[in-house]
Amino acid sequence: MTKTIACGFASLILLAGPSELTLSTDYQSGLNLRLEHTTSLVMETTAFEVLRNGEPMDLDGFGDDGSSDERTVVTIDRIVEAADGVPTKLTREFETVEGTRTSGRRGEELYLCPLDGVTLELRLEDEEVEVEVTDGDEPDDEAALEGHRLRLLTDALLPEGEVESDASWELSGEQVARVLGLDLDRAMFAREPRGEGGGREGGRGRGPGGRGGAGGGALSLFRAAEWTATATLVDTAEDLDGDTCARIEFVFEAEGELAEPEFGGGRGRMFEPKTARPFESTYEIELKGFLLFSVESRLPRRMEIEGTLATEMNTVRERGDMSIEMQREEVGTFECTLEVTEAEDA
Repeated sequence: MTKTIACGFASLILLAGPSELTLSTDYQSGLNLRLEHTTSLVMETTAFEVLRNGEPMDLDGFGDDGSSDERTVVTIDRIVEAADGVPTKLTREFETVEGTRTSGRRGEELYLCPLDGVTLELRLEDEEVEVEVTDGDEPDDEAALEGHRLRLLTDALLPEGEVESDASWELSGEQVARVLGLDLDRAMFAREPRGEGGGREGGRGRGPGGRGGAGGGALSLFRAAEWTATATLVDTAEDLDGDTCARIEFVFEAEGELAEPEFGGGRGRMFEPKTARPFESTYEIELKGFLLFSVESRLPRRMEIEGTLATEMNTVRERGDMSIEMQREEVGTFECTLEVTEAEDA
């Protein structure tokens, strides 16, 4: 059960002047926050052609599979200790961690989610975050306990110091990754390892290949992208269910060239070259979103992000007398929401 964050003028945001204010999350001992974070990425193949020695190959829908990636993370943060509005110790209960990836060829694949149902204690010691499992199963892979932070991901969007309405500020690639949840992507989501014969193994076990890679597909591009990002304070008095909020809008953009994929066994062998070949692959991403931040409780309330992704790949591979030319174009839509409410006491 949750309840809307209570707002009181006793916690009114610091006003530096008639049009200046400081936006910073106010962490206090005893504060319990429930965060529901969902992401969705749906990709569609819009063009796919393979030419063998200049003649089109009949692929029988080989390139028209499309894919989708859906994830939900629900956590409850209970602030145990804080100093000057900064958390120094908290517990984080992973109430729900689940994800699926679907493609036309592979069907639906469930991610391994080692933190589902686990409660962690995070504490600041000598400027480092120490992590300990206090409830639930200890993850098999220690990587699931790495990269956790005491602060909320929305802090990466907030400006430093005093800002005026309509002020804009730049965000780093690290901040973008934090906002999108990519910094903990590998800790919370892993592809199920393949067993003998190429099939997926069931359960939470680990196959001979070790822990499966997280993300895969287009989400791996989000992690590798070189981002340009800007945030702007566009309103200081937007109403959300009776709560006065500052509205921060932001744009994340990235474009560039993709690294050439490695081809292994199976179908990839038909394209293994014996001679050098040109490779050209590009991507373009544009995401837009907003954060509503309560100016009374000094806490985030809601964040939404949506946008598009486009990729284009062109290759020429030669082996003996055979030349293979391949062209593939994909477009995708990305959506993300984060809802923050106050949770009941444990």
